[in-house]
Amino acid sequence: MKENYKIKTIPEIPEINDRNLRLIRYTQNIYDGLKKFVRINPDSMEIVDFRIKSPVGNIPARIYYPGRTRTDGNLHSALMFLHGGGFVMGSIGTHDGICKKLAEKTGRIVVSAAYRLAPKHIYPSAIRDSYCVYYYLCKNSEALRIDRSDIAIGGTSAGGNIALGVMEMCLRRKKRGVIPSAIVLQYPLTDIESVLMGDFTESALENANGRTLTLDAMTRMLRYYIPYFEIEDGIESPHLLGNPYLSPVKSELMFQYPRVIMISAGKDILRDDNRNFAEAMASNGVEFEHHEYK
Repeated sequence: MKENYKIKTIPEIPEINDRNLRLIRYTQNIYDGLKKFVRINPDSMEIVDFRIKSPVGNIPARIYYPGRTRTDGNLHSALMFLHGGGFVMGSIGTHDGICKKLAEKTGRIVVSAAYRLAPKHIYPSAIRDSYCVYYYLCKNSEALRIDRSDIAIGGTSAGGNIALGVMEMCLRRKKRGVIPSAIVLQYPLTDIESVLMGDFTESALENANGRTLTLDAMTRMLRYYIPYFEIEDGIESPHLLGNPYLSPVKSELMFQYPRVIMISAGKDILRDDNRNFAEAMASNGVEFEHHEYK
């Protein structure tokens, strides 16, 4: 299948307000402090930092081996995890505790992948980086003690959006690797297009001034990620409309998805986005679980 969503030209990024950059750095510091609240027995897990070569440089990654999964001589199921942060912040370190918990509770080898962040690196850098990591895991699965036939992908918030972008890329490039065995999502953003066009859901308006994420902040972060999506006297960026790499809810290949597990929150700005995505999966015959916590 031919890909119709390549960006031929990237206009200059608009000027970024210093106040907003300070806010991003402040929030990043809060993110960095979260890891201290997750306690895992270090003896129960082996953690290895490494870098993956890509066409644009080395991509940092961290792999979590629960128990003796690295040394028992067997190949094990794995999860490639992509951190959240609105495409502009977050890191392997900020979500270290989450990955430790995932490895401990599931018994899977967890690979946490970094990706380049906006505003310095705009769309589609994050998806390309993450696909490179997934492709690397497939190609080097035996050396990493990973069962190549059972590598799930997932992420939180923006990371969930990127994970779905990786899924889309895998489906369009079947001959280059193995399709992920499952998708695990925590409150993913699945319809960027509607947000940028001002077509807000009811939950987005209800929770516009939410404690953890406001509608204004989300829109600003998306503008940093996709600065060339402009609406002025008509659509200026028609090649981004219906783009499944940005808005997975619009994917024409969704019917080929593996099993999906999605967790969302009833008071979250993305509640209705996630409900709409669940409806789309149901319409496409996808096997999925959607757990919405009130």
